[in-house]
Amino acid sequence: MRTETIRTERLILRRLRPEDSKQLHENCSSDEAVVKYLARGACADPEITKALAGRWIDLYETDDFFLWAVEFGGQVIGTVNLHDIDRAAGKCGIGFSIGSNWWNRGIMTEAAGAAVKHALNELGFLMITGWCAAENRASARVMEKIGMKAEARTEMSVRLSSGEYADQIWYSIRREEGEEEE
Repeated sequence: MRTETIRTERLILRRLRPEDSKQLHENCSSDEAVVKYLARGACADPEITKALAGRWIDLYETDDFFLWAVEFGGQVIGTVNLHDIDRAAGKCGIGFSIGSNWWNRGIMTEAAGAAVKHALNELGFLMITGWCAAENRASARVMEKIGMKAEARTEMSVRLSSGEYADQIWYSIRREEGEEEE
């Protein structure tokens, strides 16, 4: 199975295209606020974003690679992806990022919620996990709003872009829970 286009009320979740790398760089990967709680820092060089987007685009030709460009108002403003695919166990992880200019509008909740629903109902996953740094309340709220539940906290287990370590909060949703949300 491969990445298919998902449409929501305001968004198009679709495969990245080579021409998207400029907007992805300007709107997301060069944004210091976006990477505050990630292991990688902001990317100053648009050529690095272009190369990364190119690798992702190449991966669309493989099975079980799921990464969506989040298109809002005709612009690519972030990404949602499924990772750590384990078909035998029926589970995967979810990751997401969106440029800070689009925070607090429910956009990532809409995008991540659509990806989770697609993963559970169309792709056949039984469980999806995700995590965020404990201080990252915005990402925690996204996961909570889409029906994921906090299950564990691991102390000082993730290195942030600042070089400091932080606790992680682990979330999950199971297919039957996703059905309850409908």
